[in-house]
Formats: sequence, C-alpha cells, structure tokens
Amino acid sequence: MSKEVNGSISHSSGGIGDDSEVGSSIPFDLEDNDLVCQVIEMAQPIHLWDAELSPSDFERDYPHRAYVVDVEYRLLRLVDRFHSLRLVDKMLSMADLPITTPAGSISRYEWVRIVKDAILGRVTSVRDCAFLLVAEIYELRLEPRRVTLKTIEDVVDDQAIKEIITAIANVGSQLRDERDRHLHRGEEAALHGDMDVFYKLAAMFEPTPPPKSGRMDQDGGHNVGFNLVEAHQSVVAEIAADFHEVSGDLFALVERLLEAINEEFDHRWAEKRDAAKEVRDWEKS
Repeated sequence: MSKEVNGSISHSSGGIGDDSEVGSSIPFDLEDNDLVCQVIEMAQPIHLWDAELSPSDFERDYPHRAYVVDVEYRLLRLVDRFHSLRLVDKMLSMADLPITTPAGSISRYEWVRIVKDAILGRVTSVRDCAFLLVAEIYELRLEPRRVTLKTIEDVVDDQAIKEIITAIANVGSQLRDERDRHLHRGEEAALHGDMDVFYKLAAMFEPTPPPKSGRMDQDGGHNVGFNLVEAHQSVVAEIAADFHEVSGDLFALVERLLEAINEEFDHRWAEKRDAAKEVRDWEKS
C-alpha cells in the first residue's frame, strides 16, 4: 500500500489490493434451472431431426416443436446474459493499471468508467431478456422493442408472474436511470464524490504525480495529500457492492420467474402437441 508523502498524491501499482475482495458468490448460472434443462432437452432432437423443414412448414405441421425452439432461443439469451455478468468482477479486479495499448494508455479512472458502462448495459440487458422470454412463452408476437412491462401485464393473468416481472423492472432503477442519463444526455455520475476531479487528474498523470498535487484543507489552509490507489480501492469497492446487490436480486427474481412460468410453457406446449401432424413417442408423455 502506498502512503501519502509530504501532502502529495501518492501512487503505487496494483488494483484493489491484497486485502480487498470484489468477487461475487453469485454463480450467475441458470443452466441447472428446471425449465432451462427441460427446454434444452426437448430441443436437442428437434435440431437433429427437423432441420430440413422450412420455417413455415415447421410451424404449421409441428407447432409444439417450433414453440420449443423459439422458447429455447430466448432462454439461452437469458443464460448468456447472466454469464456476461461474470466479466464485471474480473474487470473490477484488474490490477495492472494503467493499461498500456499501442494507441496509448488507459488510466484507472477511464477503466472504471468502462466497467461502469459494462454494468449499466449488461444489467439492463438481463431485464430486457427476461421480458422477451415471457413474451415468447405467452406468444405475444411483438417486435422486441415493443415488449415492455405494460404489454406483458396486459396479457398475463397470473398475479404472481405480474409481481415478479414488476420487481424485475424495478431492480436497479438507479442504474437504469444513470444509463439513460449517460447514453442519451452524455452525463456521468461522479465516481469519487467531491474528490472525483482529483481522482481523474491523478489517474491521468499516473505513475508520475501531476504538478500541484493534493487539495487545500478548508480549515487549516494546508495541502492535504490524495492517495490515488486508496481512492481507486474505495471506488471499486463501492461499485462492486452496488453491482452485487443489484445482480443478486435480479438473479433471484429471474429464478422465481422461470419457476412461475414453467406451468404456462407446459400447458401451451401440450396444446400445440395435440394439434401437431405427428407426435413422437417421447412427446406423448
């Protein structure tokens, strides 16, 4: 750990430090979920045996199989989006900062901004993919951009499912608001409170301290040191804690959602199977 020396900005190599933990205990893995396993198992023989059919013939003659393939697609997108959240902890734990590239270095401040962008985009993507899955299971047949909480609520009768998707919509509302301000208005929230400017400035000059380092103490009027690595650790720890809370809540809600919509999937699949041109033996049970 670096120390403040003579009221200057202190630097040392390293990321969050040996005593800090940003790793999450959340597996972000839906592959053992009952509905996910069921649909993937149902889809495997379809991909092997029915690939020669045109989409229109497939849906007309074997609607139950077309339904499985469509639901599988949305389920796998959701599984993949949760897997993508694992990258966030890896990025936050990056120790070799600043990053040197052929086009120039990426400061630790810029790197954290990149991580924030990844969080804002990927958490929102999980929510959107959950909505698209519900729309697929209930066969809303809407363009993805038209699938919203309201359009789902207008069709779904199950109150428990409505409550879950509403909770999913509300998870991380602060993150989504920040994403909208950033993407649509170019505004960025401070990473280090009222010391954000010093954090950014010190990171720009790393590993060489900038001129006029530190800040003035309002009471004593003397120069107070700014420790870049400690500031970075604080920023990363706060981001990691917020991310783990939001993503953990989201993961738990999506698991509840998959359990709640399993019955609807089974019901619709059975109806389609009974109307199919042909039913294989394993599909009769």
